[in-house]
Parts: sequence; structure tokens; C-alpha cells
Amino acid sequence: MNNNGLHFISELSIGGMQIVKRCFEQNRKLSTTHPRKSERIVKFRIPRQEQLLHHNTPPSDRSFTWEMVKTLLPHEKRVVEPANEYEANVLKTFNHSPDDLLEVPPLNSIPSPFVYHSTVNGDNSYITQPRLSVSKMLTSAWCELRSFYDIYAGLLRQPPLPSMRAGTKYHANLEAKEHPRRDELGLRAHLKMLLAKQTIDDRRELTRTTDAHGFAQSWLEQTVFRTICASHTKGAREIFLHGFLDLARGRLVTNENALLEGVLINGIVDIVKIDKSNANRAFNDVASDHGLDEEANLNITNEIPNFGAREVLDLTVELQKAKKRMSELAENHFLHMRDVKTRRLNTIPNQELAVNAAKLQCMYYAIFLHNLARDENFAYESCIENISRRGIDPDEPISVALATELLVINFRTIALDCIRLARGQKINFERFDGHAHQEKDYSLSQFLTETELRLLLEIHHGDDLDISGFDLRPLFANWRIPLTLRYVSARTGQAFNVFEAFEPSSVCVEYHNSVNHTIIARNHYPFDMQEILQSILQSSQFWNGQRHPTHTEDPSMCNYCNFKKRCSAINSGVGRKAAKLIHELQR
Repeated sequence: MNNNGLHFISELSIGGMQIVKRCFEQNRKLSTTHPRKSERIVKFRIPRQEQLLHHNTPPSDRSFTWEMVKTLLPHEKRVVEPANEYEANVLKTFNHSPDDLLEVPPLNSIPSPFVYHSTVNGDNSYITQPRLSVSKMLTSAWCELRSFYDIYAGLLRQPPLPSMRAGTKYHANLEAKEHPRRDELGLRAHLKMLLAKQTIDDRRELTRTTDAHGFAQSWLEQTVFRTICASHTKGAREIFLHGFLDLARGRLVTNENALLEGVLINGIVDIVKIDKSNANRAFNDVASDHGLDEEANLNITNEIPNFGAREVLDLTVELQKAKKRMSELAENHFLHMRDVKTRRLNTIPNQELAVNAAKLQCMYYAIFLHNLARDENFAYESCIENISRRGIDPDEPISVALATELLVINFRTIALDCIRLARGQKINFERFDGHAHQEKDYSLSQFLTETELRLLLEIHHGDDLDISGFDLRPLFANWRIPLTLRYVSARTGQAFNVFEAFEPSSVCVEYHNSVNHTIIARNHYPFDMQEILQSILQSSQFWNGQRHPTHTEDPSMCNYCNFKKRCSAINSGVGRKAAKLIHELQR
């Protein structure tokens, strides 16, 4: 090293000198562990203090310092195996050689993570319907750098792991216990028999709106009906929620006029629970017998007073009653969001990041419900925008055969509303009632007779439903207002508004053993508005490409990463500690 180099080193800032010193220490450790054939000794000649006084100290320059530091660090890279599919995709996207390590490109040099996620994705639905999920907002749940690489690898689709399939089945069983559904196989078999009588073209037209039908069923059952149940039972499982993210500003959209600018985020909260307790500090509790006791179960199905087994509900009345009951409960009760995490062993995750992410996930659900509940008009317009983003016209009539299935399954909930729509009557929601509905040729008679409909209702509901005196004739005349997702959105918006009196309260993460069906632990946390707002901001900056991703400080996480052979954070020649210093300096 020449005198000019030594002069420059002597004039580095104290912070710069510390970084150089730590890097040399790491280099010495590596040399001891992996000795080379020849060693190079670098000697420093530090000028005396009085000599330094005769020179003008150059201003600090981080970028110049970094370039100098790089010349002092070992340049050789660990020999690695050929890049796997994930690594190769990222290297190609970054325009790097197949033999290179994975390095994070400079900001704004590549499309933002959200743009790339919406352009190249193993799940084509994210291309046709750009959106995010609550889990994708948790960018730091594991290693943010891995999430970053996954996105630019194209999020290759892989079959679900056995643990994931077991978790899905476990959640379905919990839901079925609280919200049992009737067997729909017999109903669908008879619907197919009725369709078989139609021409091929008529069959296609009668079943065309499958996406709209799916959304209608989910919202009617898992939001509208279960919200009414929750006003009686103080709990419900598997409630669909959503929000819109303003990526540029790093905050959720709360104004209906700004919905068009937001990115759709979907989620399903495992448990909505109302009780008198509220966690003002973080704590853990376990069921006394470690089993799924009455405290774990919500006991929804047996605690709905005033719901006669044969009664057909009037949503206009029931939603008002539900809101009144919720307002009364809010005086001395709290609203909690809970999430169930399945494990195969009686342990919770060792990684603090994973535990914290589970807490934040519940807080996302809490703030989503809060935003949807505060204004029924906002919730309604939010639902309309949700389905519009998916390429579904909210005013397109749901195909008659699919509408028949919806009516049969949800007869107690929507039968009176369907009569109102057929007659052109109001449903007591101003935004919907004032909408200019287009009258179309729409009638159940296009698919089946009244006798056949009564048979389907008997097949599906049996003795639990008595409609002998119910007038079904309006359904077989031409409907003045067809059954659409605009109607479903109106009732869904009203259902969210039932929770208006509640403020976000504490959240809880339940860890369940999916093998022996026991509760491992319940972690309770107070709801922290500042914490969730900060998480939303940081996630927005990640997805918008406004900052570099961070990497995990837990080397054990790297064992499960598809990019561990090429990740520069752990494969640069200077080792893990020096890599951390380099990463911080780059930032």
C-alpha cells in the first residue's frame, strides 16, 4: 500500500476506522481458519498528532470510504453449486451472471416488488387481479431478504407441505364445529339433474357467473349471517375482511374517494370474540386441561335466542337489532381479534420475528374491521371496489341457476330480501335503494318451477325449515331488481357496521397442536395503534421499493431458505459479521 493510501486511512473518521478495524479482525479470523499458502502483512505507519495538524482534514464521504474498504476486504467468493431454479430466476431478473452472488440492486433500478409481484407470479390471479394479503404485509415475519428474492424469482408455485394441509384441515374442522353446514352434495346433484334438461347454450348462461356466486356465498354466510350470530353469541369464526393500502403514503385508505388509489389487501380472521376482559399488557395463558374445552370453543350454534328453527329472517330488522345489541355490549365488553396457529409439537416458534408477526397479523384484522365498521357507506363502497378489482361487474345479475343455489342454501337469511328485489322494493339501505338498477329479463322460472324449488328446499333443510305458508310466486315473475353483488355488498356493508361501537382492543394468538387437538398457548397482547401504523408504513416502503430489504440476524433461518447458496448476506468472503457491517454501510 503506498503512502497516499496510508495518508487517507489516517484521515478517516472515527466511525470509518472502527469499521475498517472490525473488518480486518474478521479477515484475520478467516485467515486463521482457512490459511493460505502465502500471507501478506500490511503495516500501518500512523503520522504523529502534530503532523496531522498541518493537513486539512477532508470531509467525510461514506461512498468513498466504502470503495476503499472494499479494496481491503478479501475478494474471493465461496465456491458454490450451480444456481437452483429460484436463484437462477433472481439472477436473470437482476441481469447478473449465473455464477454471481445475489446482491440487492440499487433502489429504482428494477421494478418495485409490488409491480413485479403483479407482473410475474406463479399464481396468475395476482397478475389479472393485482392485490396483496395480510400475510404478505408481514414482510419481516421471517427474513425480509428472502421474501424479496422470492418475489423476483416469480413466486414459483409449489404443492402445499403436509403441515400446511394438516393446518388447513384443522381450521376447517374448528369452523365446522362452530358453524355447521348442511351437506350440499344432495342439493348439487339435483341441480345438475335440472341443468341436464337445458340446452348446452342455456346451461352455459345459467351458470356463467361463477366468480360472482363464490363471493356472494362467502359474504352472505361468513360476514352477514355470522355477524348476526356474533351479536347473540359474542363470537364467530372465519370472517372475511379487507382493506386498501395507499402505497405512496404508507397508510390504509379510510376515505371512499381514495379507494381507487389503494392496493387491495384480503384476509380472514380466525376468531372474532367479545368478552369483558382486555389485555393491557402482554401475557400467556393455557387451557386448564390443555384441551379444547368450552373456553376454546365459542358454542355458537346452541346460543342463538329468538332464532326459531323454522324462522325466515328479515335482514332489515335483524341487522338493526344486531347493531343495537353490539352497542349495548360495547359499554362493558371488548372486541378481540384472534388467530389460530397450528403446530405439530407442543412448542411455540423460537424465532421472535415469527411470534411478533403473528401478533401484528391480528392487529391488521383489528384495524381492517375498525375501518369497515365505522361507516356503512365506506364499507359498502369498499366491497364494490373489492369485486371490481377482480374484474367482476357488481351490477351483472348472478346467473339464475347459481342464484337458485344461493337462495336455497341461504334461504333463512335472504328469502325475504329476494322477494323485495323481485317486487322492486327497498331494502332500507340508501346507497342501494337509490341506485339506478337496470331491469332485465330475470326470473327463477328460466331454470325451474316453484314445485321444484320447494323440493330443493326440502332436500336441503328437511324439517328445520317450514315454508308451507311462504309465498314464492314473486320469485317466478320477472324480477324488478336482479340478484347482484351490489345487493350482497349492501348487506355486507351493513353487517360490518354492526361493530361500530367497538374500538380495537387486545389481540390473541392461539397455538394449537394439530396432531392431538390441544391448545399449547394463548399469547395476549394489547392493541397498539402506533405499532400497527408503523408496520403498515414499513411494509408499504418495502412493496413500493422505497427501501432495501433487511436480512435476518438468526443464521438458523437460513437453513430453510431457497437462496442460502447465493445470498450475499451469508456467502461473501468476509463472513457473517463483516457482511452485517457491509449491509449497514450500504444502507
